[in-house]
Amino acid sequence: MRRFSGLGLALVVVLGSGAADASFMMKLDDGATDITIQDQGPMDNNGIPGIIGFSGSLGGISVQVSGQSKPVLGSASSPELQLNLSSATTISGGGVSILLTDTDFSANLPTAMLAVSGGTGGSLNFRSWGDSANQEFGMGFDTGSSLGQTGTFSDSVQTSISNSVGSLTMRMDIGLADAAQSASNVSSNLSLVPEPGTVSLLGFGLAGLAMIGRRRDR
Repeated sequence: MRRFSGLGLALVVVLGSGAADASFMMKLDDGATDITIQDQGPMDNNGIPGIIGFSGSLGGISVQVSGQSKPVLGSASSPELQLNLSSATTISGGGVSILLTDTDFSANLPTAMLAVSGGTGGSLNFRSWGDSANQEFGMGFDTGSSLGQTGTFSDSVQTSISNSVGSLTMRMDIGLADAAQSASNVSSNLSLVPEPGTVSLLGFGLAGLAMIGRRRDR
């Protein structure tokens, strides 16, 4: 009986650990050292599966950053990632890259949309990739980039893709020259969507059906 009880406890532990997406991760890299934060891992300061939170320093830069993916944002068939930088500060200058990745998507959508906004006294670069092989931090093909952002900025990029997507990865490169420079309220969002023209045509079609319905009601 005691053996059965122990086995039952082990099963509860194993099943309970499946709440988080084991492939959803964030990485900070300064070229010499990297830190990887697993969703629901010991360095994740957010307790919700699908959201990673981190506060710390690397490469001479202190950051407060969070990332979102399924099940909070998007789904396996509607891939979406969001990387948010609340603040980045430095004492004597530095640089760090923040990467966000998730796997096990099952989408074959023709357009990637990358939207970025925020403010910085330094410089910010944004890049994104998809990977058909479903690799963590996979960079199989480009899904859009927005480079050289400074000051207050807002930008969106559409990229046509022809590959199926297993994993998505986003990267934000932060460069601050000195203590006078910082970054705040920076948001980057990557999503896969149907062809924008198709969405517009669908909208027109629905509007036309609504007009026909109104005429019949008269």
